[in-house]
Amino acid sequence: MGHAGGFQAPVLKPLSDEAATQVVSNLLGAAGLPQSLVKRIVDAAEGNPLYVEQMLSMLVDTGAVNEDGSPVAVKGDADIIVPPTIHALLEARLDKLERSERAAAEPASVIGMEFPRSAVQSLAPQQLKDRVGDQLQALTRKHFIRPSAVEDADPRFRFDHHLVRDTVYNGLLKRARATMHVEFVKWADQVNAESDRGQEFEAILGYHLEQAFKYLGELGPLDEAGVAIGRDAARRLASAGRRALGRGDMHAAANLLQRASALLSEEDPQRVELLPELGETLMGLGQFNRAREVLQEAEGAADRLAMPRLKASSRLMYTFLRLYSGEGGETGEATLLLAQELVNQLERESADNELATAWRLILAVHGMAGRYRLAAEAAEKSIAHARRAGNDRLVAKVGGIFSINALLGPTPVLEAIAKCEGLLAGRLGDRQVECNVMCALAQLYAMNGQLGTARDLYRRGRAMLRDLGEGVYAASTGIDLARVELLGGDLAAAERRFAWTLSS
Repeated sequence: MGHAGGFQAPVLKPLSDEAATQVVSNLLGAAGLPQSLVKRIVDAAEGNPLYVEQMLSMLVDTGAVNEDGSPVAVKGDADIIVPPTIHALLEARLDKLERSERAAAEPASVIGMEFPRSAVQSLAPQQLKDRVGDQLQALTRKHFIRPSAVEDADPRFRFDHHLVRDTVYNGLLKRARATMHVEFVKWADQVNAESDRGQEFEAILGYHLEQAFKYLGELGPLDEAGVAIGRDAARRLASAGRRALGRGDMHAAANLLQRASALLSEEDPQRVELLPELGETLMGLGQFNRAREVLQEAEGAADRLAMPRLKASSRLMYTFLRLYSGEGGETGEATLLLAQELVNQLERESADNELATAWRLILAVHGMAGRYRLAAEAAEKSIAHARRAGNDRLVAKVGGIFSINALLGPTPVLEAIAKCEGLLAGRLGDRQVECNVMCALAQLYAMNGQLGTARDLYRRGRAMLRDLGEGVYAASTGIDLARVELLGGDLAAAERRFAWTLSS
């Protein structure tokens, strides 16, 4: 499949028998092995260079080959076992490790493909902690791991291949995996607290706790500690998901928020709290049916748990869904009545975050109806509540709507261009919002006769959407691009843009 810019992904093919034979010769040096043994290795490798490398390392382990690659003459060819697959070979090599070496490899495999020495040391058995450095060096000599290219005061290593890491990890009992995942998070939390980088690694640490929760669940009914691990994992994944939502990465946000919700019971308030945001994310990806299910579940759960604020939040998102999808003949007036009813309720609770969303809904209705003055007033109220709630994501999203008002309202073109340029200079943070501002700005430049600048802007916006994954927002920008071409007098290009929008 082709990639952007005409780049063609390379197709990696297995080594030919001749190439595999050459690899064996290169790794063993001039002395080489008996041709009968070379053929057995090449046949078993089936073109996999990792097999060849690991087989030769096993020959060194077993004494059939010296460290310098020269064969040991007294070892007969028939006595040398050649495992039939790469998995069998790796398992055979791991079985021959000393217990202390295995005790270093196992926690390393839980940490991931790359790992710092201090993390392995923290997870190793108490009696082996002082020897971890020596064991990692031994694993390096045996070609299980290698020093990382990343230079750090805390030496870092990485597995030679993901199959090596996976084979070590799969050899662990589920309870051991769960325990090590949790212990690694404890170590990481302490390290991150010292460097104030906890938020940066929330998704990774959430993954480790998610794995621990999964394995504990497979071993039997979860106790209180197991449930707590799941809730901690959900908290971290949801936090990372909200940040992804804030920067407009809807695919990442949906993945993280769905995984977080799956770790919580249906009646857990923490789950109900994140469902409206998950619904909004799915709606942004154009997954309206799934968004509807999530938002209906959220409203029902909030009602049962007597959580009026979250029930209002779910109703607001569901109304957005109905408005944008045209479901049930939703009208602007009915939406305004509902939004105002919810505003009155939420003001009594001082629920600034939900109030910001309610005024955003009012803004959307007025904007669709062309009532730009009322839309601007609603935008100001939404931003004020969002700021009080500390919701930078919503501040950016609503702020981006100013660009639409500037484009479609009575603002003079040059003044509107200045407003949109100011929004982009302010680094909104949400890349989808930035794309929307670019599309509005492209039309304004086209109105001003600057077609080259206009086309450059919408191409940058489209490239940004390709990076994020094209969802409902990508389809909506097609109309903006067509308008630029209409303003430029290129009717054929405008037709292509409209056709692309209708087919998306």
